[in-house]
Amino acid sequence: MIRYFGWKVNALDVEESIRQHPEVSQTFVLGIADEHTCQRVAALIVRKPVASCGSFKLAALRRWLAIEQKLPAFKLPTMLRTISKGDPIPMTDSGKPLKKKIEDVYFRLHPVADRQVEIWDITTQEEGMGNR
Repeated sequence: MIRYFGWKVNALDVEESIRQHPEVSQTFVLGIADEHTCQRVAALIVRKPVASCGSFKLAALRRWLAIEQKLPAFKLPTMLRTISKGDPIPMTDSGKPLKKKIEDVYFRLHPVADRQVEIWDITTQEEGMGNR
């Protein structure tokens, strides 16, 4: 369970919605500690090998999730990292994701400083998405 501005966000609900995107092979959603929101909703996305060569942007994903998947605004990811199919994902021996290790590897200080993680400005108003 992720706590975002007092809302309880079920990571599995968000993962299921993101998995419906045509360019997504796998996704892992987790809460990243944040001093302003309690936790940010972070998504690690493994793109399909045949996905278009263009970049996968957080704003476009948020818009797609809100409009196509009808996901409420408080469940929309505020951090995004995309990786390729061959990149390692920390897993248990039984194949379950180790979300704490995923956080350490893909969302901690260096990936953020190197701009490998896209972070949503929570004060941004999203036009055309209504009062979500």
